[in-house]
Amino acid sequence: MRIHVKIIQGRDCYPVVTDETSILELKSLVANELDIPIDRQRLVFEGKSLQDGMTLNQCGVQEGNKIMLFVKDTSKAESAAPVAAKTTESFTSKLDLKKELYQVLIRHFMPTDAQGVVEQFLYDLHDNVQNLSLDDIERIAQANIQNQK
Repeated sequence: MRIHVKIIQGRDCYPVVTDETSILELKSLVANELDIPIDRQRLVFEGKSLQDGMTLNQCGVQEGNKIMLFVKDTSKAESAAPVAAKTTESFTSKLDLKKELYQVLIRHFMPTDAQGVVEQFLYDLHDNVQNLSLDDIERIAQANIQNQK
């Protein structure tokens, strides 16, 4: 059978495998086709990381399925400080969004109602983002790239 292995916004390959092909064997095929070392590969199918010791059949992979390939960054250039800065920036952005939403809604709702709408909106937004599939994320990324051109 043939499956589709895809890097988000990157190359892809279509290795020929069997139901009993192990994930480690698949990584070896991908390494040969895409020149990405096995230790830098992380394969994900239907939102779940595939474990080296399992077979494609055990993971539920069938003919024509798409497996996403994430390439691990082996450089240790990123220290804890930039990670902490990103986390702080994300938290600050969330607070800014909450504040801005509240400022808009307060014009149309009572303060307690506006606060409730903001909280429900942020809850729904978080829930919807958590439920995005990798295909959804890829389509969003491609649309944003097209809009920037």
